[in-house]
Order: sequence, then C-alpha cells, then structure tokens
Amino acid sequence: MSDLIFVSLENWDQIWRRNQFLVAEMARRDPGRTILFVGPARDVSYGVRTRRLPFGSDGARVRPPFDTIRLFRPLKLLPYTLALGRGANQILERVQVRRAARRLELARPILWLNPHQAHHYAGRLGESCVVYDITDDWISLTQKSWLRELTRWQDEQLCRKADAVIVCSEKLYKMKQNLSTNLHLIPNGVDAAHYASVLQSGPLPAPAQVWRKPVLGYTGTLHPDRVDVPPEKFVEAIAKHKPRVVGMSVLLTTCFKSVIATVEAIKQAGLRESVAIMVGGAAASDLLRQSAGCDFYGKSAVDGVKFAGGVAV
Repeated sequence: MSDLIFVSLENWDQIWRRNQFLVAEMARRDPGRTILFVGPARDVSYGVRTRRLPFGSDGARVRPPFDTIRLFRPLKLLPYTLALGRGANQILERVQVRRAARRLELARPILWLNPHQAHHYAGRLGESCVVYDITDDWISLTQKSWLRELTRWQDEQLCRKADAVIVCSEKLYKMKQNLSTNLHLIPNGVDAAHYASVLQSGPLPAPAQVWRKPVLGYTGTLHPDRVDVPPEKFVEAIAKHKPRVVGMSVLLTTCFKSVIATVEAIKQAGLRESVAIMVGGAAASDLLRQSAGCDFYGKSAVDGVKFAGGVAV
C-alpha cells in the first residue's frame, strides 16, 4: 500500500480519540507503510498574544505505538482572521509538510484530510489521491457569519477536489450528496477489545455485575451546578466573584452552541475584557476556541492549570 499523510483535526496526545485509533489500525495492518501524522499548526500569533509561545518540539509529548507513525506540527505565523494571513500561513504550512514528507522519503502518498481548513493541501503535495474524512457538521456550528461562510466554502472545495469523501452519519451523507461523486458512509464505532482491559484487574463490583450490557460510563460528579450551566449563571458568577479566568468543559459536540452563547452573554454584560476564557473537555478543540472567541483551548487539565496560573500572575 501507499504511504500516507494524515492531516488531523486534533493532536496525537495522551487521550486517544478517533484519529489515533484509525491511524494506529492502519499502521498495524500494513507494517510497511509510513504515516506522517500532521497535527494542528503551532499558532505563533496566538502564542504572542497569550505569552505562551508554541516553540519546542514539532511532534507530540507521547510516542505512537508504531515506529512507522511519525508526528509533525507545522508553525502558523499570522492570525487566521485575516485573508492575507490565511494565505501566507497555508503556503508556509505546505512548505513545512512537503519537507517533512521528503525527509521520510514518501513517494506519491495518499493524502487523508480531516479538517476542512486543510483544503489547500489537495493537489499540492504530490499525492496519489485525496480522501476527505468528515467527522462533524462544522457548517451548522453557531459562529460568526464570515467564519461560517469560510467553513462552507472550504468544505465544498474539499468535497469537489477529493477522490473520495467519507462521512460518519446519515445527515452528513445527505448534506454532501450533491458535492461528491464518490461519497461513503462509514458510521463511527467502538473498539471493544481496547476497553476490555478494564476487566483484567479483577471481577467487577457486585452491583456492576448485574448491569445490562453495554454500559456507558462517566467518571466525575454530576449535579445541577456543573451540567448545562446557562449563560446567565456564568455572567452572575463573574460579576459576583470577579475571577481572572473562566473555564468551560465540553463533553459533547451538542454543547458547542452553549459555549458560543456563553461567551456572547459575557460580552453583552460588558465583562469580556475582565476575564480570560478557556475551554476543554473530550469534545473541545482549537476550532471551537476560534469559533466561540475563547482565549485558550486545553487538551488536558494540566494545560488548563498552566494557562490559568499564567493569567493570574
């Protein structure tokens, strides 16, 4: 099989998500294939604004389970909000990815694109074919009008350019039918064997042994003050306690609209300039940070603590 350049919406880190499972399985099935896993660009302009410069390793802090998977993150120098900056960033990112591919001696690799912002790579990396892998309905996300139109245009460009388009839901399949001539519906699934390891530590507690299967679990506390908190509660708390940092945890993509509404409510109350807003959680991403207008996205609780500590100093 051909080598692969996999441009991912998320980094390869300690928390395994869909893309890690997918790429790891590709590597396992074909040990002779080299995979260049390209994570989101390290944002220099954002780092300057927040005094958190994204220098250092261009890979991740963790090592993939196969030596044939190589991690890479290009640098992004200019703000995404400016058309000129976006164009310059795209040229720079392509140059960096091409160099990384040459170092690995990739010859006409398959180009697998996950984020719609990666449309500019198609046809410009010497690839043998392009796969556009759509994992969410980013067009329907509540966001600024210019960003929504840009998202729509980027998505349409990739749907038309890609040799194959993959979607994970019936809704996405219907939305993309008129944009792609080679559209495939592949629903998401669960790697049961991966999670079976929880049973290796011994038998389940007595109450859990009688639970009907499958069991969906959540680790943490659930009470009204921490689930689906309305925007006005954030505004009231900020006005009362005057914090330097406000954080929101997003566990489902259906919560995106609530994050955007909360940031907007804080703006309307005239409190936006007084607080830094960070977002995290299993469903969060840097794209959500940009769309909602948050100041920071953290992949882990440790990232959030470091950001909050830096702001509070």
